[in-house]
Amino acid sequence: MFFLRKFVAATLFPASIIFGLLSMGLFFRFFTRRRMLGRIFLGCAALLFILTTQNTVGDALLLPLESKYPAVLDLEKTISKLGEGARPRWIVVLGGGYNPDPALPLSSRLSSASLHRLTEGIRLQRRMRNVKLILSGGALYGGRSEAMGMHDMAMALGVEKGSLRTDDISWDTRAQAMNIKKLVGAERFFLVTSASHMPRAMALFRKEKMRPIPAPTDHRIAKSRLPILLRYFPSAGAMEKTRAAFYEYLGLSWAKLRGDIE
Repeated sequence: MFFLRKFVAATLFPASIIFGLLSMGLFFRFFTRRRMLGRIFLGCAALLFILTTQNTVGDALLLPLESKYPAVLDLEKTISKLGEGARPRWIVVLGGGYNPDPALPLSSRLSSASLHRLTEGIRLQRRMRNVKLILSGGALYGGRSEAMGMHDMAMALGVEKGSLRTDDISWDTRAQAMNIKKLVGAERFFLVTSASHMPRAMALFRKEKMRPIPAPTDHRIAKSRLPILLRYFPSAGAMEKTRAAFYEYLGLSWAKLRGDIE
């Protein structure tokens, strides 16, 4: 079921939809008599390409996700709002991609999302006392797990082994919430993941009656210094924003459909 979900999601990403529309358009245009239908498909593909490669579109889709939870800029201020005796003892970092290729340096094995998340988790840990990092993520396609990949990188960055815990059996966010609950129980903890993924992660962890404190990172929306005209040029970065938004909205829809979140 997990791999089926991944496959279905991949077919619904903007690039896959554009490819499908182009393929159907070329087929009807050159191999059938329904040439007008082919032109319609090609026109839809061109329109979708233009929209998904615009930063304004990607930003509009991501903004509701990334703006829901503020970043932890002032750690002590965030902790003070929790009240007396509520200082967290755990920081949970969710994996965001890992390639266990031994020919690559540790930093290149982790995806950009995983690097951002791990760095933020270590930053928070170094400003607190007696706090343990829980690194979470399974081995989706075999080999070494995401959790162990982050563990190796954390050790290389000077984090003490005794302050690290791993969850290397979780394949998705729902499983991470269920497995991490066994470690932290009802205690408060910082939850570190990408800003766009945070709304879904928070909902899934709260569904398990847990008490996460959001610490989003890996933000894709930021104030741009580019001239206004240059912002409307097509870019691969803009399509990646759109893809990230599609992925999260699909994930939220699936979780609601299953009853995993309300």
